[in-house]
Amino acid sequence: MFRTFSCRENRIFKQNRILPFKPKFRHTLEEGDEAKRLDFCLEIGKRVLNDIGFHKRILFSDESTFSTNGVVSSQHCRYWSETNPPLYYFLSKTMLQKFLTDKLDELPLSYRTRMFFQQDGCPAHHAVTVRNWLNSEFNEHWIGRDGFILWPPRSPDLTILDFYLWGHLKQIVYREPLENDEEQLKTRIQNAVKSLSIEEIRNSWNEFRARIEICAEKGGALFE
Repeated sequence: MFRTFSCRENRIFKQNRILPFKPKFRHTLEEGDEAKRLDFCLEIGKRVLNDIGFHKRILFSDESTFSTNGVVSSQHCRYWSETNPPLYYFLSKTMLQKFLTDKLDELPLSYRTRMFFQQDGCPAHHAVTVRNWLNSEFNEHWIGRDGFILWPPRSPDLTILDFYLWGHLKQIVYREPLENDEEQLKTRIQNAVKSLSIEEIRNSWNEFRARIEICAEKGGALFE
């Protein structure tokens, strides 16, 4: 539900030079992160030059929350202030090992042997047992903390799932009013995923490659 301000409220805002600002949610980088992001982007860029389809064979892992209560769209959020306030957020990610194993068995062997798996670096997913399993399952074909290709921390802007998929799916899932029904929510999510076209997927691959190039040009700095 959106609230319309009264004439008196708008007059007060105008008199005090208070303006509406649309928030852009982003991570803050820590010392050394830019160098790690740059190294990652240069490595991916080099591999794409040697193999034009390399970036299309990266299996990203992530998680997102879907609620039966709906979702707050950042497209309609505004902060009223004299200056644009800096806002930050943190998003954690995970992938269930059993689910991944089952899905990998469905892939053609010719594709599976050439794909790379991206594993996030949160402490819960960085245990020795997890790394041993990744080394056994993917050998040198995984990206992450201590992976064959090092994944830069605090970089959701470089993953297709974060910069494209979740937001797109939620727009579809919550397009119509949703009853407080978990099964209905699951069905909508499944249908939303099935509705993705080949063209949309290809566009997300191209966007990932473009972001890698931009990030490299920026020396690993945030670019959004």
